[in-house]
Amino acid sequence: MPEVSPLNREIDQILAEVPASKLLVVGESSLTYGELDGQVKRLGSWFQELGFKAGDRVMVISSNDCAVAVMVIALMRFGIAAAMVNPEAPQDEILTLCRASESAGAILDSEINQNAQVQASMRFPVLCIDSAEKKSGGLMNRLMRRKEAATSGGNTYPGGLKNYPEIGNKPDDIAADTTAMIVFTSGTTSRPKGVELTHLNISAQCAVFRSQYVYDENSRILNVLPFHHTDGLNQGPLVALLSRSTVYRRFRFSVPRLGELLDTIYADRITHFVTVPTVLALILRLGKEHEEAFKTTDFKYVLSTAAYLDDTIWNEIESRFGTTVVNSYGLTETVSEALYCGPDNATRRIGTVGKPIGCIAKVVGPDGKDAPQGSIGELAISGDIVMKGYFGQPEETSKVLQDGWFLSGDLAQLDEDGFFSIVGRKKNVVITGGFNVYPEDVTSVLMEIDGVLDAVTFGVENEILGEVVVSCIVPDGKKDITIDNMIDHCRSKMSPESVPNRIYLMEDFPRGPAGKAVINDVKERVLKIEGEAGLEGDNVIDQVRNIASACFNTASENLSPQSAPENTDGWDSLAHVNFVVAMEEAFKIKFLPRQIMTLETLEDAEKFVNERTQNG
Repeated sequence: MPEVSPLNREIDQILAEVPASKLLVVGESSLTYGELDGQVKRLGSWFQELGFKAGDRVMVISSNDCAVAVMVIALMRFGIAAAMVNPEAPQDEILTLCRASESAGAILDSEINQNAQVQASMRFPVLCIDSAEKKSGGLMNRLMRRKEAATSGGNTYPGGLKNYPEIGNKPDDIAADTTAMIVFTSGTTSRPKGVELTHLNISAQCAVFRSQYVYDENSRILNVLPFHHTDGLNQGPLVALLSRSTVYRRFRFSVPRLGELLDTIYADRITHFVTVPTVLALILRLGKEHEEAFKTTDFKYVLSTAAYLDDTIWNEIESRFGTTVVNSYGLTETVSEALYCGPDNATRRIGTVGKPIGCIAKVVGPDGKDAPQGSIGELAISGDIVMKGYFGQPEETSKVLQDGWFLSGDLAQLDEDGFFSIVGRKKNVVITGGFNVYPEDVTSVLMEIDGVLDAVTFGVENEILGEVVVSCIVPDGKKDITIDNMIDHCRSKMSPESVPNRIYLMEDFPRGPAGKAVINDVKERVLKIEGEAGLEGDNVIDQVRNIASACFNTASENLSPQSAPENTDGWDSLAHVNFVVAMEEAFKIKFLPRQIMTLETLEDAEKFVNERTQNG
């Protein structure tokens, strides 16, 4: 008889024992343990009416943090897999993932459901989540909610919950290897690769988190990473629930609110701050007024995840802010983390990714055998945190799961003391701001464009983001194509982080004997172009506009001094960082922390450039 889900046993016990008034999620709205318990039970009735059953997959597409937490936990509790989708994804990507996950239904924001093409394509039950901003009173809001309820067939959360009874007898026979969630890591434009994480995977991962990071009922976790990624979801509400603690995410992260984010640490008595190297690099740009941010009686650790943490950033954060930084290594295929560098001395050695906890790891050579100590090989991981496989892709799964070992695609070394270091990548991936972007996906979208003969995509190093996505195009000469057209096409097909930061048109690529583009040579050509590029424009505002045009991937004529994130396509948090770094490089200046945090328009950018160039 298969092992029963340890995750469901834990959830039931916790919801029975934790005071109902205790907060689980503190965000733009809040969720208590008692509310979660009642809603999970009522959602069980709702799921039955919608026809969802154990073993099904249901898409979750929402920017409402509390709603996502409730839905994922409820789906798992009834043996249904939550297929996580970025709520900012364009409709083409949503529909591609819908087909790839073979979903039995969808739980999504009402605005997404109002998209006619999405609505027409989802020929299965849909549960709509009310928009937070439409929950206030007023005739217009009441009319909007009625329209949403009609559009979704009356299945609107949370208002519709009152129509369903609490299920007293929840299933207790869900197997440990039942898929709890599917998280998409790549191929979202062609053949999506959805990582299947089981109940056992998530239970095992959270058990390691509780042990390694010393989480308990008094922990107060600050994590504003997105919930459609495992670092946001598993290191947020799921680990908070399983450690009987609280996760805080009071607002959507943006660069101008970085100081406010650090203020939260004192105001909310935060004990653990889960973040990514890009944010830590930005924190180092803040003024002295924030240097006490982590020096509270409650705070324990900064937890850096999702990307390589540079030694310089690591050391400077610890010395300047007087706190301990824990660096970890993992992939979606290992839930979140597999190797930990700290906080204990036994696993901590700056410059490495530490040691495996809750799993075992080794370095293997091209023949699949253990590599000699100190030599470079592929990192392989085995244990309860390793995924079930890629949903519906047995061939892709067999490439990376072999004899109980997951082949990570990352090149590593193991030293004589048992510490692992990541020294390169076997797989082709660009990590920008903590997000993984697969160049082949971007190139595939660009090749769809009429007039593109050839295309390549790769990463270029960036001071704060780690890397930025760069694509190069060879036009076929038969049809006029513009960079703006190509960017618009990419935006319609991919999530924002995958859209190229820069696109270059070339007459041809350096090619090898077989005629394939030699990407390293193309990259060298790009670096030369960028190194030789001067400032274009007769004055500062024109020069700033041209830099912004390149960073936000929008035509310069579409920009004005009043251009701001809310009215400019492509001006998101990652692009904001890129914009600041690009201006500093172009004008040979360093912005003051005050300027970085208050830069809200191109007019601000011009003003700050003038201040820095005049004052040195």
